Amino acid sequence: MIDETSPTSNPSRFAFLDALRGIAALAVVITHILEEVSPEFHSIRGTYFDLGSCAVTVFFLCSGFIIPVSLERVGSIRKFWIRRIFRLYPLYWISVMLVVLVFILLPEKSLTSFNQHPVATTLAHLTMFQILFGMPNIVAPYWTLFFEMIFYIIVTFLFITGGSKSTKPVVVGLLLGTIFVEIIMPLFFHQIFAPALIGVFLMMFNGTLLYRVYTKEVTVSSAAVIRLLSMITLFGITVVRSAVGLDSIFYMGTGWITGYIIFIAVFLIRAHQFPRPLLYLGQISYSLYLLHPVILLAVPQSNSIALTITYWLMIMLVISALTYRWLEQPMMRVGKRLSRDPIHAVVPGAPPKDEQVAST
Repeated sequence: MIDETSPTSNPSRFAFLDALRGIAALAVVITHILEEVSPEFHSIRGTYFDLGSCAVTVFFLCSGFIIPVSLERVGSIRKFWIRRIFRLYPLYWISVMLVVLVFILLPEKSLTSFNQHPVATTLAHLTMFQILFGMPNIVAPYWTLFFEMIFYIIVTFLFITGGSKSTKPVVVGLLLGTIFVEIIMPLFFHQIFAPALIGVFLMMFNGTLLYRVYTKEVTVSSAAVIRLLSMITLFGITVVRSAVGLDSIFYMGTGWITGYIIFIAVFLIRAHQFPRPLLYLGQISYSLYLLHPVILLAVPQSNSIALTITYWLMIMLVISALTYRWLEQPMMRVGKRLSRDPIHAVVPGAPPKDEQVAST
């Protein structure tokens, strides 16, 4: 989906973001479907390559590319946050309530944490900051939204402090922070942290860096060096965790690197016309991302794996198209309307505003 605060009056120039989101959404859905129907898939995913990590990397790079620029374009924190809230929360709340409903109707599907504290778990999830309340995510995709919100807060802070254009120093700082926290600390001080905890924001701001290359604010060569170092660092995390005796996350590292490669490749061919079905898939990607776990929980499998995959996909696509049309788009319009500058009433017979100011 091209964000409603796209930094250009010609959204087709950023159609490649829709294409990327379409690819990423389909990859996430396929990953979760295969996890349900194919035990062999777990072995492949957990050893060599994680398609889900690849897709999430693409999503994070897309957000990094467009979100900071969106805030710069509207030039108002109030406008930015109103639009973001109406963009993200209505559908998210619907998805949370649907998952809770499934847990109530099908107790065998619910998590132990939800059974122990159903009300607290639900309320925490409605904030999108359930991780801060110590609540495990009731479905897997929710963890990324927490990092999205933290990213928005960081971007807002940079805007307030006048550092929103300082993308290269920010990326370099995150790169050094990732190296220190997730490579040096485990190797030399035996302090272990969640893999790619800072690296998530490194991914996002690498997306912003690519936008600065697009606008010629950052040179191609310097950005290429930073991106290469970022990719090496993220993959280095997988090597370090194995070296200190933790479970190997090689499969996540290959997913992260592949996500970078896909994003850069599609960015390089951005002038080409992408297939309309892929662009539409990108437009409904948020619905698809949030609602597909509900389908996997609520709709039973058939005896045929092929048939199960087929009707799961069909149901997911139809429901996502409907929620995009009847929920996402109206809510985006509401957000845009509420974020408009107030129109000052004109007193009949009074001079124009400029003349009023001049006469005072």
